[in-house]
Amino acid sequence: MSKFEINKSERLKHKKEIHSLFIRENYLNVSPFKTIYQVNLSAPKFSLKFLISVPKAKIKHSVKRNLVKRRIKEAYRKNKHILLNAFEEKNIKINIAFVYNTDVILKYDIIESKIILILQRLKIIIEKNVKQNTYITD
Repeated sequence: MSKFEINKSERLKHKKEIHSLFIRENYLNVSPFKTIYQVNLSAPKFSLKFLISVPKAKIKHSVKRNLVKRRIKEAYRKNKHILLNAFEEKNIKINIAFVYNTDVILKYDIIESKIILILQRLKIIIEKNVKQNTYITD
């Protein structure tokens, strides 16, 4: 995995994985995002997958939804190294869903700062729980 590109293998797209991600109660609220995450400690190798969701109920026009998705994707692409550097040597699987929860279209700078904050908080939470071995290994 390169630090500054998003491969097809990094996108969360299988229904089973998405369903299991949204069933778990691991989430982090940083306005305007609700970030849902899942960590699997028994993975054969490290993997970091993500999903971006901008609900139609919040932003009606598809052009504007796609704009927000592009901004989120770019902010994630530039800053995913926060998690990569911390967990690349460990055999864990991390799935993340970013759900945009506001009807206002934010500027890229604001979105990027929120994504950085989310990734930093996730790093701290995951490191703490991996040390305590509190994640389900299914």
